[in-house]
Amino acid sequence: MDSHMRRMFVMNRIRVPDFHLDDRHNSDDSTNTGTKTVKFTHTWSIEDFSVVFERDNKWKSCVFPVDQSNKLKWYLELTVNDKEFRGREYLTLTLNLVEWDDSTEKTIVRCSIMSHVETEQRRTFTMSEQPIVNFNAFIYCCELFDKTNNYLPNDKLSIFCEILLLTDTVCTCSRTQTINVPDFKISESFGKLFNNPKFSDVKIVTKGMEIYAHKNILAARSPVFEAMFSSATEENQRGVVTIDDMDPEVQIEMLRFIYTDHAPNLEMMASDLLAASEKYFFEKLKAMCEKSLVATLSIENAAETLVLADLYNANQLKARTIDFIKVNMDNVRRTEGWRYMSQNHLAVIQANF
Repeated sequence: MDSHMRRMFVMNRIRVPDFHLDDRHNSDDSTNTGTKTVKFTHTWSIEDFSVVFERDNKWKSCVFPVDQSNKLKWYLELTVNDKEFRGREYLTLTLNLVEWDDSTEKTIVRCSIMSHVETEQRRTFTMSEQPIVNFNAFIYCCELFDKTNNYLPNDKLSIFCEILLLTDTVCTCSRTQTINVPDFKISESFGKLFNNPKFSDVKIVTKGMEIYAHKNILAARSPVFEAMFSSATEENQRGVVTIDDMDPEVQIEMLRFIYTDHAPNLEMMASDLLAASEKYFFEKLKAMCEKSLVATLSIENAAETLVLADLYNANQLKARTIDFIKVNMDNVRRTEGWRYMSQNHLAVIQANF
Protein backbone atom coordinates (compact mmCIF):
# COMPACT_ATOMS: atom_id res chain seq x y z
CA MET A 1 0.00 0.00 0.00
CA ASP A 2 1.54 3.37 -0.99
CA SER A 3 1.89 6.33 1.38
CA HIS A 4 -1.20 8.07 -0.03
CA MET A 5 -3.38 5.06 0.67
CA ARG A 6 -1.95 4.69 4.19
CA ARG A 7 -2.78 8.32 4.95
CA MET A 8 -6.29 7.86 3.61
CA PHE A 9 -6.94 4.83 5.81
CA VAL A 10 -5.45 6.46 8.89
CA MET A 11 -7.81 9.39 8.42
CA ASN A 12 -10.83 7.15 7.89
CA ARG A 13 -10.65 5.20 11.10
CA ILE A 14 -13.19 2.68 12.26
CA ARG A 15 -15.28 4.11 15.08
CA VAL A 16 -15.37 1.87 18.14
CA PRO A 17 -18.34 2.79 20.37
CA ASP A 18 -18.48 3.11 24.13
CA PHE A 19 -14.93 4.18 24.96
CA HIS A 20 -14.25 6.09 28.19
CA LEU A 21 -11.13 7.59 29.71
CA ASP A 22 -10.68 7.70 33.46
CA ASP A 23 -9.98 11.17 34.87
CA ARG A 24 -7.26 10.61 37.44
CA HIS A 25 -6.02 14.20 37.81
CA ASN A 26 -6.93 16.10 40.95
CA SER A 27 -6.30 19.76 41.72
CA ASP A 28 -6.45 21.68 44.97
CA ASP A 29 -7.19 25.03 43.33
CA SER A 30 -8.70 26.27 40.10
CA THR A 31 -9.04 29.29 37.83
CA ASN A 32 -12.13 30.04 35.81
CA THR A 33 -11.75 32.39 32.86
CA GLY A 34 -14.87 33.75 31.22
CA THR A 35 -16.01 36.56 28.97
CA LYS A 36 -18.72 39.06 29.71
CA THR A 37 -21.15 39.14 26.82
CA VAL A 38 -24.16 41.13 25.72
CA LYS A 39 -26.62 39.26 23.52
CA PHE A 40 -29.13 40.52 20.97
CA THR A 41 -31.55 38.30 19.07
CA HIS A 42 -33.74 39.21 16.14
CA THR A 43 -36.19 37.18 14.05
CA TRP A 44 -36.96 38.40 10.55
CA SER A 45 -39.98 36.85 8.80
CA ILE A 46 -40.94 37.27 5.16
CA GLU A 47 -44.53 36.24 4.40
CA ASP A 48 -45.60 34.66 1.07
CA PHE A 49 -41.96 34.14 0.21
CA SER A 50 -42.54 32.12 -2.95
CA VAL A 51 -44.54 35.07 -4.32
CA VAL A 52 -42.10 37.84 -3.38
CA PHE A 53 -39.23 35.67 -4.62
CA GLU A 54 -40.67 35.81 -8.15
CA ARG A 55 -41.15 39.57 -7.92
CA ASP A 56 -38.04 40.85 -6.13
CA ASN A 57 -34.41 39.83 -5.69
CA LYS A 58 -33.49 41.83 -2.57
CA TRP A 59 -35.14 42.33 0.83
CA LYS A 60 -34.26 44.35 3.94
CA SER A 61 -35.29 43.89 7.56
CA CYS A 62 -36.11 46.69 9.93
CA VAL A 63 -33.27 48.24 11.93
CA PHE A 64 -32.81 46.46 15.25
CA PRO A 65 -32.78 46.43 18.23
CA VAL A 66 -35.83 48.69 18.33
CA ASP A 67 -34.93 50.06 21.78
CA GLN A 68 -34.13 53.73 21.15
CA SER A 69 -31.64 53.89 24.04
CA ASN A 70 -29.37 51.31 22.44
CA LYS A 71 -26.54 52.85 20.47
CA LEU A 72 -25.82 49.74 18.44
CA LYS A 73 -28.05 49.19 15.39
CA TRP A 74 -28.07 46.66 12.55
CA TYR A 75 -30.29 45.47 9.75
CA LEU A 76 -30.34 42.25 7.72
CA GLU A 77 -30.38 42.10 3.95
CA LEU A 78 -31.20 39.08 1.79
CA THR A 79 -30.19 38.97 -1.87
CA VAL A 80 -30.74 36.46 -4.68
CA ASN A 81 -27.43 35.62 -6.29
CA ASP A 82 -27.75 35.60 -10.08
CA LYS A 83 -24.41 33.99 -10.86
CA GLU A 84 -25.54 30.50 -9.84
CA PHE A 85 -22.65 29.66 -7.53
CA ARG A 86 -21.44 26.12 -8.33
CA GLY A 87 -24.32 25.78 -10.72
CA ARG A 88 -27.02 26.45 -8.13
CA GLU A 89 -28.80 29.71 -7.37
CA TYR A 90 -28.51 30.79 -3.75
CA LEU A 91 -29.40 33.54 -1.29
CA THR A 92 -26.79 35.78 0.30
CA LEU A 93 -27.45 37.18 3.78
CA THR A 94 -25.63 40.21 5.17
CA LEU A 95 -25.64 41.83 8.60
CA ASN A 96 -25.15 45.57 8.21
CA LEU A 97 -23.98 47.90 10.98
CA VAL A 98 -25.95 51.17 11.11
CA GLU A 99 -24.80 52.75 14.40
CA TRP A 100 -21.86 52.04 16.68
CA ASP A 101 -20.71 53.73 19.88
CA ASP A 102 -17.06 52.53 19.79
CA SER A 103 -17.57 50.67 23.07
CA THR A 104 -17.33 47.14 21.71
CA GLU A 105 -15.14 45.58 19.05
CA LYS A 106 -15.16 41.77 19.00
CA THR A 107 -18.51 40.31 17.97
CA ILE A 108 -19.91 36.88 17.17
CA VAL A 109 -23.02 36.52 15.01
CA ARG A 110 -25.01 33.39 14.24
CA CYS A 111 -27.72 33.27 11.59
CA SER A 112 -29.99 30.40 10.59
CA ILE A 113 -33.43 29.58 9.29
CA MET A 114 -35.71 29.48 12.33
CA SER A 115 -35.85 26.04 14.01
CA HIS A 116 -33.29 24.56 11.60
CA VAL A 117 -29.90 24.45 13.30
CA GLU A 118 -28.40 22.63 10.31
CA THR A 119 -28.58 25.91 8.37
CA GLU A 120 -26.68 27.91 11.01
CA GLN A 121 -23.64 29.92 9.95
CA ARG A 122 -21.32 31.72 12.36
CA ARG A 123 -18.99 34.67 11.92
CA THR A 124 -16.54 36.37 14.30
CA PHE A 125 -15.59 39.91 13.36
CA THR A 126 -14.39 43.31 14.54
CA MET A 127 -16.97 46.02 14.01
CA SER A 128 -14.53 48.80 13.19
CA GLU A 129 -12.99 46.69 10.42
CA GLN A 130 -16.05 44.87 9.13
CA PRO A 131 -19.29 46.88 9.26
CA ILE A 132 -20.89 44.41 6.82
CA VAL A 133 -20.83 40.71 7.66
CA ASN A 134 -21.46 38.46 4.66
CA PHE A 135 -23.08 35.00 4.83
CA ASN A 136 -22.36 33.99 1.26
CA ALA A 137 -24.44 31.03 0.03
CA PHE A 138 -26.64 31.30 3.12
CA ILE A 139 -29.13 28.84 1.58
CA TYR A 140 -29.42 27.31 -1.88
CA CYS A 141 -32.76 28.00 -3.54
CA CYS A 142 -33.29 24.37 -4.49
CA GLU A 143 -32.95 23.40 -0.81
CA LEU A 144 -35.06 26.32 0.39
CA PHE A 145 -38.03 25.40 -1.81
CA ASP A 146 -37.71 21.64 -1.23
CA LYS A 147 -40.85 20.92 0.78
CA THR A 148 -39.25 17.94 2.51
CA ASN A 149 -36.89 20.34 4.33
CA ASN A 150 -39.82 22.39 5.72
CA TYR A 151 -37.81 25.61 5.50
CA LEU A 152 -40.91 27.59 4.40
CA PRO A 153 -43.80 26.64 6.71
CA ASN A 154 -46.97 28.30 5.42
CA ASP A 155 -44.76 29.91 2.74
CA LYS A 156 -43.00 32.04 5.38
CA LEU A 157 -39.23 32.44 5.57
CA SER A 158 -38.05 33.20 9.12
CA ILE A 159 -34.39 34.05 9.73
CA PHE A 160 -33.05 33.99 13.27
CA CYS A 161 -30.06 36.20 14.10
CA GLU A 162 -28.10 36.14 17.36
CA ILE A 163 -25.38 38.72 18.07
CA LEU A 164 -22.93 38.32 20.95
CA LEU A 165 -20.85 41.33 21.95
CA LEU A 166 -17.65 40.27 23.71
CA THR A 167 -16.67 42.76 26.39
CA ASP A 168 -14.38 42.13 29.37
CA THR A 169 -12.47 38.94 30.18
CA VAL A 170 -12.93 37.89 33.79
CA CYS A 171 -10.79 35.46 35.84
CA THR A 172 -11.81 34.01 39.19
CA CYS A 173 -9.60 31.81 41.34
CA SER A 174 -10.63 29.45 44.09
CA ARG A 175 -9.25 26.67 46.25
CA THR A 176 -11.10 23.39 46.27
CA GLN A 177 -11.10 20.52 48.71
CA THR A 178 -10.82 17.40 46.59
CA ILE A 179 -11.90 13.90 47.52
CA ASN A 180 -9.52 11.18 46.37
CA VAL A 181 -11.53 8.40 44.79
CA PRO A 182 -9.60 5.15 44.34
CA ASP A 183 -9.21 3.88 40.81
CA PHE A 184 -11.74 1.13 40.19
CA LYS A 185 -12.40 -0.75 36.98
CA ILE A 186 -15.55 -2.78 36.94
CA SER A 187 -14.16 -4.95 34.12
CA GLU A 188 -11.49 -6.28 36.48
CA SER A 189 -14.11 -7.32 39.01
CA PHE A 190 -16.32 -8.96 36.42
CA GLY A 191 -13.23 -10.61 34.96
CA LYS A 192 -12.88 -12.57 38.19
CA LEU A 193 -16.21 -14.23 37.42
CA PHE A 194 -15.07 -15.41 33.98
CA ASN A 195 -15.13 -19.24 33.87
CA ASN A 196 -15.59 -19.24 37.65
CA PRO A 197 -17.93 -21.96 38.99
CA LYS A 198 -18.78 -19.80 42.02
CA PHE A 199 -22.34 -18.48 41.63
CA SER A 200 -22.42 -19.89 38.05
CA ASP A 201 -25.90 -20.94 36.89
CA VAL A 202 -25.18 -21.92 33.26
CA LYS A 203 -22.50 -23.72 31.27
CA ILE A 204 -21.43 -22.85 27.72
CA VAL A 205 -20.45 -26.03 25.87
CA THR A 206 -18.46 -25.78 22.63
CA LYS A 207 -17.24 -28.94 20.97
CA GLY A 208 -16.76 -30.71 24.29
CA MET A 209 -15.27 -27.73 26.17
CA GLU A 210 -17.27 -26.37 29.10
CA ILE A 211 -17.11 -22.78 30.41
CA TYR A 212 -18.86 -21.60 33.56
CA ALA A 213 -21.03 -18.52 33.04
CA HIS A 214 -23.83 -16.46 34.59
CA LYS A 215 -27.20 -15.94 32.94
CA ASN A 216 -27.69 -12.38 34.14
CA ILE A 217 -24.31 -11.24 32.77
CA LEU A 218 -24.85 -12.95 29.44
CA ALA A 219 -28.35 -11.49 29.17
CA ALA A 220 -27.16 -8.00 30.06
CA ARG A 221 -24.56 -8.09 27.28
CA SER A 222 -26.49 -9.77 24.46
CA PRO A 223 -30.16 -9.56 23.44
CA VAL A 224 -29.84 -13.08 22.07
CA PHE A 225 -28.97 -14.47 25.49
CA GLU A 226 -31.57 -12.22 27.08
CA ALA A 227 -34.29 -13.77 24.91
CA MET A 228 -32.95 -17.25 25.57
CA PHE A 229 -33.06 -16.85 29.35
CA SER A 230 -36.35 -14.97 29.47
CA SER A 231 -38.50 -17.89 28.43
CA ALA A 232 -38.85 -21.61 29.06
CA THR A 233 -36.19 -22.65 26.56
CA GLU A 234 -34.29 -25.90 26.90
CA GLU A 235 -31.09 -23.93 27.55
CA ASN A 236 -32.72 -21.96 30.34
CA GLN A 237 -34.23 -24.99 32.02
CA ARG A 238 -31.14 -27.21 31.77
CA GLY A 239 -28.60 -24.46 32.42
CA VAL A 240 -26.55 -25.58 29.43
CA VAL A 241 -26.01 -23.68 26.18
CA THR A 242 -24.44 -25.67 23.36
CA ILE A 243 -22.63 -23.66 20.68
CA ASP A 244 -21.09 -25.77 17.94
CA ASP A 245 -20.73 -23.21 15.14
CA MET A 246 -17.47 -21.71 16.44
CA ASP A 247 -14.12 -23.03 17.65
CA PRO A 248 -13.47 -23.28 21.41
CA GLU A 249 -10.74 -20.61 21.37
CA VAL A 250 -13.11 -18.18 19.62
CA GLN A 251 -15.81 -19.00 22.16
CA ILE A 252 -13.40 -18.30 25.02
CA GLU A 253 -12.43 -14.93 23.53
CA MET A 254 -16.08 -13.97 22.99
CA LEU A 255 -16.96 -14.83 26.60
CA ARG A 256 -13.89 -12.99 27.85
CA PHE A 257 -15.17 -9.91 26.01
CA ILE A 258 -18.60 -10.33 27.62
CA TYR A 259 -17.06 -10.26 31.10
CA THR A 260 -14.22 -7.74 30.63
CA ASP A 261 -15.06 -5.68 27.52
CA HIS A 262 -11.64 -6.69 26.16
CA ALA A 263 -10.48 -9.25 23.61
CA PRO A 264 -6.68 -9.53 23.92
CA ASN A 265 -6.39 -12.16 21.15
CA LEU A 266 -8.71 -10.40 18.72
CA GLU A 267 -6.11 -9.81 16.00
CA MET A 268 -5.54 -13.55 15.62
CA MET A 269 -9.25 -14.34 15.14
CA ALA A 270 -10.88 -11.10 13.98
CA SER A 271 -12.86 -12.78 11.19
CA ASP A 272 -14.32 -15.42 13.51
CA LEU A 273 -15.12 -12.88 16.22
CA LEU A 274 -16.82 -10.69 13.59
CA ALA A 275 -19.19 -13.59 12.87
CA ALA A 276 -19.81 -14.08 16.60
CA SER A 277 -20.47 -10.38 17.17
CA GLU A 278 -23.07 -10.37 14.40
CA LYS A 279 -24.79 -13.48 15.76
CA TYR A 280 -24.99 -12.19 19.35
CA PHE A 281 -25.31 -8.44 18.60
CA PHE A 282 -22.05 -7.20 20.14
CA GLU A 283 -21.76 -3.80 18.43
CA LYS A 284 -18.53 -2.80 20.14
CA LEU A 285 -16.85 -6.14 19.45
CA LYS A 286 -17.95 -5.88 15.82
CA ALA A 287 -16.37 -2.43 15.49
CA MET A 288 -13.17 -3.70 17.13
CA CYS A 289 -13.03 -6.54 14.59
CA GLU A 290 -13.67 -4.13 11.72
CA LYS A 291 -10.83 -1.90 12.90
CA SER A 292 -8.45 -4.85 13.11
CA LEU A 293 -9.38 -6.11 9.64
CA VAL A 294 -8.95 -2.67 8.08
CA ALA A 295 -5.46 -2.48 9.58
CA THR A 296 -4.48 -5.69 7.72
CA LEU A 297 -6.26 -4.86 4.45
CA SER A 298 -4.13 -5.71 1.37
CA ILE A 299 -4.36 -6.41 -2.34
CA GLU A 300 -4.48 -10.15 -1.69
CA ASN A 301 -7.21 -10.18 0.98
CA ALA A 302 -9.36 -7.22 -0.13
CA ALA A 303 -11.98 -9.28 -2.01
CA GLU A 304 -12.19 -11.84 0.79
CA THR A 305 -12.59 -9.05 3.33
CA LEU A 306 -15.39 -7.46 1.30
CA VAL A 307 -17.31 -10.76 1.18
CA LEU A 308 -16.86 -11.09 4.95
CA ALA A 309 -18.06 -7.52 5.58
CA ASP A 310 -21.12 -8.01 3.38
CA LEU A 311 -21.98 -11.36 4.98
CA TYR A 312 -21.88 -10.02 8.55
CA ASN A 313 -23.27 -6.51 7.93
CA ALA A 314 -19.98 -4.85 8.89
CA ASN A 315 -20.82 -1.57 7.19
CA GLN A 316 -17.77 0.43 8.31
CA LEU A 317 -15.41 -2.33 7.15
CA LYS A 318 -17.37 -2.68 3.91
CA ALA A 319 -17.09 1.02 3.08
CA ARG A 320 -13.32 1.12 3.72
CA THR A 321 -12.76 -2.06 1.71
CA ILE A 322 -14.77 -0.79 -1.27
CA ASP A 323 -12.72 2.43 -1.28
CA PHE A 324 -9.50 0.40 -1.15
CA ILE A 325 -10.54 -1.88 -4.01
CA LYS A 326 -11.58 1.04 -6.22
CA VAL A 327 -8.15 2.62 -5.82
CA ASN A 328 -6.40 -0.70 -6.49
CA MET A 329 -8.92 -2.28 -8.88
CA ASP A 330 -6.47 -3.52 -11.53
CA ASN A 331 -4.37 -5.42 -9.00
CA VAL A 332 -7.28 -6.75 -6.92
CA ARG A 333 -8.96 -8.20 -10.02
CA ARG A 334 -5.95 -10.47 -10.56
CA THR A 335 -6.26 -12.14 -7.14
CA GLU A 336 -7.76 -15.51 -6.32
CA GLY A 337 -10.12 -13.79 -3.88
CA TRP A 338 -11.65 -11.70 -6.66
CA ARG A 339 -12.15 -14.79 -8.83
CA TYR A 340 -13.87 -16.54 -5.92
CA MET A 341 -16.09 -13.52 -5.29
CA SER A 342 -16.99 -13.33 -9.01
CA GLN A 343 -18.09 -16.98 -9.00
CA ASN A 344 -19.83 -17.16 -5.62
CA HIS A 345 -20.78 -13.59 -4.62
CA LEU A 346 -21.42 -11.83 -7.92
CA ALA A 347 -24.17 -9.71 -6.35
CA VAL A 348 -21.59 -8.01 -4.12
CA ILE A 349 -19.62 -6.90 -7.18
CA GLN A 350 -22.71 -5.77 -9.06
CA ALA A 351 -23.97 -3.74 -6.10
CA ASN A 352 -20.71 -1.89 -5.41
CA PHE A 353 -18.67 -1.60 -8.62
